[in-house]
Amino acid sequence: MLGRRLHVITWFCVGLLGPMALFGIGLWVYGSLVASDPKGDPTSSNDIAPTESQSRTTVRPNLDTSLPNNDVESLMIATDGYARSATFRKVLSLADQQQLIALLEESKALRNFDQRLTTRIEIFRRFAEIAPEMAMQYTSELASNRRTPIVEAIFLEWASSDVDAALSHLRTLGSADQLTGLEAILRMRDDWSADRISELALEFGHESLGADILEERQIMRAFDDPRGAWKAILEDSRVETLQYDTLKTILELWVDREGFDVVVEAMESISHIHISWLFLDPILIPIVQEDPHYAIELIDGFGEEVRRTATFSVFFSWADADPLAALKAVTELDNHPEWVIENLLTNVGWDLARDSPYEAVEHLPQNLSRDARKYVLEYSMRRIVQESPQDATRLINEIEHGVEDLGGALAAAWAREDASAALDWIDAQEETLQPMLLLETIPALVEVDPDLALSTALNQKISDGQIGLEYEVIRSLAESDIPRATAMLPQVRAGETKSRACAELGRVMVNQNESLAAIKLGSELPESLQDEYFRAIINELYNQDLVALYEVLDLLPQKYQREAAAYYNRRDTRFDSFSRTHWYFTDEELEKIESYRTL
Repeated sequence: MLGRRLHVITWFCVGLLGPMALFGIGLWVYGSLVASDPKGDPTSSNDIAPTESQSRTTVRPNLDTSLPNNDVESLMIATDGYARSATFRKVLSLADQQQLIALLEESKALRNFDQRLTTRIEIFRRFAEIAPEMAMQYTSELASNRRTPIVEAIFLEWASSDVDAALSHLRTLGSADQLTGLEAILRMRDDWSADRISELALEFGHESLGADILEERQIMRAFDDPRGAWKAILEDSRVETLQYDTLKTILELWVDREGFDVVVEAMESISHIHISWLFLDPILIPIVQEDPHYAIELIDGFGEEVRRTATFSVFFSWADADPLAALKAVTELDNHPEWVIENLLTNVGWDLARDSPYEAVEHLPQNLSRDARKYVLEYSMRRIVQESPQDATRLINEIEHGVEDLGGALAAAWAREDASAALDWIDAQEETLQPMLLLETIPALVEVDPDLALSTALNQKISDGQIGLEYEVIRSLAESDIPRATAMLPQVRAGETKSRACAELGRVMVNQNESLAAIKLGSELPESLQDEYFRAIINELYNQDLVALYEVLDLLPQKYQREAAAYYNRRDTRFDSFSRTHWYFTDEELEKIESYRTL
């Protein structure tokens, strides 16, 4: 028992040492930060401004350069951040220009970036009170990406003491500092009229900044007078679509102050603007979370366009919490166009499939379009087959056009878990459906076993007018392993199947920035395969990278291929009024492209 007590006491003493050490380090940092030597050499490293500059810009007589003892003592015994900050500000309020320069130099020793930045901001704010122009000179030694908060602090102080001088100095600055200073001044002078704000913003070439600040003013006004703020935004000269977020914020404040009924008035006043359903989310979602049926009743009083927008907001929010209830409610809507109902059923149905795939299969309305049902049920089948292949194969046979529409998605998901079982299931389906099912399954087979994928494709008969599925194996494999896909080419059946497989490989190589390797591979192919191969490469380069297409002009093996590539390069110039070609090529390069012209 005594040993345990000694052990506890020992750890208690050790625990005291940590805070005491940190406290001592803190005293040393603050002592070094506020220390100043009144008799120091004016050319020392702490005195980094020219002597003549200092004497010219000092606007008050020097105080004793040693900081008051009582302030230093308060700083050293402070036990929390607020007390230290308050004490440091008091020290700064008594400091003159020379002491501020010394403090700036000392602050460089602070290792913590946030602490160093906030300390320097405080110093520069005080500097701006007594010598703002000199303060700006000292920002020149700061990195460009760290100047903004310092320049902002200087102009915030300057704008409150002598705004005319601040504006005069602002005109002498570079664009980045000028924008920062202008923003600080415009935000500080909330007593200026809107016209004054706009005029200054226009003078400095930053009209949008002035407009943004005026919008912020209206948001602040909206806390007390939301209707007035709303009207002011609509009546200003700025396009309403650029004030979308501001209108959205003001409407939220308006509803909080006067109730939901104001939404009708507000939405009617902006009926000429296309409003996304997201616009009403902040207002409607809390109501939906409380009572979705009440939310539907509320929006029934809207005009047609607004009601439609609000309906999407209500049901998408409802589906996040209870997709089955939301789906059933959609089927009861009778005051919307068919396309709105189908959109809602599709999106809400997908949410249901995400949470409860079995319920999605059971409750998705039969009158939903075939494409929409396919979109939702494919996702359901992928989810179900991972849990129970038996359930998936049973359910798919109970759905109209189930195997035809959903079998590929089912087989692909199944193949990732059990390729052999998935292939056996495909073999058991109608022979006419098997190629389509395999085509959708091959990418999954390639992920699991590329050799199995190729052998499966080779085992399929090629019907009249069709090609073998090897091309899909090559395309899928090339996405992750071009050398292996290239090595498989000799196994692909001859004719159109091999031609398509080569073209798919070349297209993937171009998409992976392997254009030169693609050209080299194509040049080594038999001439019977080159036509489709190079057409695929040229088309892909045209769509992806015109410069790369130009760079391979001389590398194409056949004259007609070079002519085709040049035609694509200059096609925009000849036929497209929004020509792209001149964006990329010099006049000499354009002349070279034209030299291939034969027509």
